[in-house]
Amino acid sequence: MRIDDPWHDTLASGRGEGDGGLPAPGPGVETARTRSNGGAGSHADARAAARTAARLAVHRSAAFEEMRRRHRRFVLPAAGCLLLGHLAYAVASVAAPGLMARAPGGGPLTVGTLAALAQPVIALVVVRAYLGHARLHRDGTALELRWYAQDLARSADRRASGAPGAREPGEPVR
Repeated sequence: MRIDDPWHDTLASGRGEGDGGLPAPGPGVETARTRSNGGAGSHADARAAARTAARLAVHRSAAFEEMRRRHRRFVLPAAGCLLLGHLAYAVASVAAPGLMARAPGGGPLTVGTLAALAQPVIALVVVRAYLGHARLHRDGTALELRWYAQDLARSADRRASGAPGAREPGEPVR
């Protein structure tokens, strides 16, 4: 089953293009793409090249870069804090066994047990914060970029097939 989704089976921006990227298969080399279209020749190749150009246009857009920047600005500090918390728990377990063995309130739960039980709770709080951040700051942009990429891919397909109604990227839909 072929999935005609612009995000499916795509290369990361900058990979597979020219210098330092993955080399393109030579002529006569069968790839997943040529197998999926039955080895069809130039029309399928032109269509694939047009779709790749559309994807690269989206990956190079300012909106995509802004979305990636927002993602990194949240994920890197959040992941660092989680890792630092896990590392602090492990170091405290080894360096201060007396503290970790202390039972606050005289019950059966020790500081070490409470700290261990807090680890997944903190991870769930960070995941919830990530989901809220993604919904507020990235999902709208991602949806707009997806629609834009699909529109570019459809227009590229029309241009490659010579069908009427092909338009250039950025041209309004009529």
